[in-house]
Amino acid sequence: MLSEIKIQNFKCFRDISLALRPLTVLTGINGTGKSSVIQALLALRQSGKPPVKNLVLNGSLVSMGYGQDVLYEYAADDDNIILSVKEDSQKEWNFCFIYDKDGRTLKRSGHVKGELKNGILWDSGFYYLNAERVGPRRLFPLFSESPANPIGCGGEYCAALLNEHADDECGRELCIDTPSGNSLLAQAEARLSSLGRPARIQITPVHGVDSAGLSFSFASGQLWSSGCRASNAGFGLTYVLPVFVSCLLARKGGLVIIENPESHLHPKGQAVLGSFLAHAANSGVQIITETHSDHILNGIRIAVRKGNIKAEDIAVHFFSNDTENLCSSAVSPEIDSSGRINIWPEGFFDEWEKSLLELL
Repeated sequence: MLSEIKIQNFKCFRDISLALRPLTVLTGINGTGKSSVIQALLALRQSGKPPVKNLVLNGSLVSMGYGQDVLYEYAADDDNIILSVKEDSQKEWNFCFIYDKDGRTLKRSGHVKGELKNGILWDSGFYYLNAERVGPRRLFPLFSESPANPIGCGGEYCAALLNEHADDECGRELCIDTPSGNSLLAQAEARLSSLGRPARIQITPVHGVDSAGLSFSFASGQLWSSGCRASNAGFGLTYVLPVFVSCLLARKGGLVIIENPESHLHPKGQAVLGSFLAHAANSGVQIITETHSDHILNGIRIAVRKGNIKAEDIAVHFFSNDTENLCSSAVSPEIDSSGRINIWPEGFFDEWEKSLLELL
């Protein structure tokens, strides 16, 4: 498990260290570094396994432009970009990259300090979903073409993975009771159904064009509707399905990074999804998620209160702009065993209370 990341002279960060836990939640004001933390991790992964020779700024996981686009604004031209990750508080990789204004890759300076063995960040049990996921389509690819990220950054290979692994058994730690069993398809359907309405998933391969149709059926009492193609079922189900599938497929010890898991979900569904992410983290899959949803956070807090995950297995980082030091910074509220949060910084999911005070 990744236990810490340190970032120096990268994008909006002068120098920051963040603890990582089985479930890490990144939140805060827009443009203050949440995505930059994720991009640092993605850039290291797409740059190849240790020892990383160059930092690849544009690849299959993330595209950030040139050196001038990623150097901290107030750094000097001779300052280096330093990215460090620690795993299980023992293994550590410290990478120093030489700034090149027009470079699309940045050369590593000197030797890598720390362990040279591959870690979870470069392992095969990795899934990443960005905020701009693929919405409802008539057809989806039938085969995954992304070995570094099988689900696809936009979740475009979700139907392909469901079709290929439909009957595979999911780890029992993450399964919920369902008459259909513990297969990937059965558990994906059970998780979709937990959002509010019982649902079934149909994958229809179209082999001549290497594509597949995705449709959903819904229960009304004892009856099930005929298949409703994804393009007629709204955005929510198609957007959230890759989140469920990624976590269900990720093996114990794997890493799943998800941006804005709450997209296109109603509040109840967001809270349920927060609880699911806590369940996934408690089952042995490390989750790093960026969110603007207080419902996601509350779902996680309720999971703690119910004993479904330990409070110490969660890290919450709230990012804001440090005007005095001209960089982004973070504070880290803690959740106790009752699901309560010890500090509430200005701007930390407090808009509901502010709006209510104006209305009263």
